[in-house]
Amino acid sequence: MGSNYLMQMEDGSTPIVANFRITIPIWRKSVNARIEQSKADIRTYGYRKEMALQQLESDLARFLADYNRAHQNVTLYQQQLLPRSRELTDLLLLDYSNTRATLDDVISARRRSVDYAIELETALRNRNTAVAELINLFESSKDAVQLNESETISIDE
Repeated sequence: MGSNYLMQMEDGSTPIVANFRITIPIWRKSVNARIEQSKADIRTYGYRKEMALQQLESDLARFLADYNRAHQNVTLYQQQLLPRSRELTDLLLLDYSNTRATLDDVISARRRSVDYAIELETALRNRNTAVAELINLFESSKDAVQLNESETISIDE
């Protein structure tokens, strides 16, 4: 509903135009539908937020498990396998010099030491990768939390 009014000035100056408009929602169903749609959007937002939190928790658990596994392997190779393998190689070299061991025994022990050193480097790489993934996860979750804290939605359901 609207009206236009045109007023002519008596002295012939510029006319003044006034425009009035009133909008009344005649169809209440469309208004109720919009309200219900907004409530559904808010519920959807809540479900998406919950899903994102569960995904973050899942990723955190996986990355922590990867880190712990890699850290255990690093500890195992650094403190036990590699030092003992090197001791065995040294003993076999001593036995070889006394002709109690063959050259093949020394070479296989040395290969085992090299294999353990490679496995140690792999475990160190895996541990560093897990740390990088955890840092990335924390940075991305921190950004997501800051975005969520700035949003406020409150409509009574």
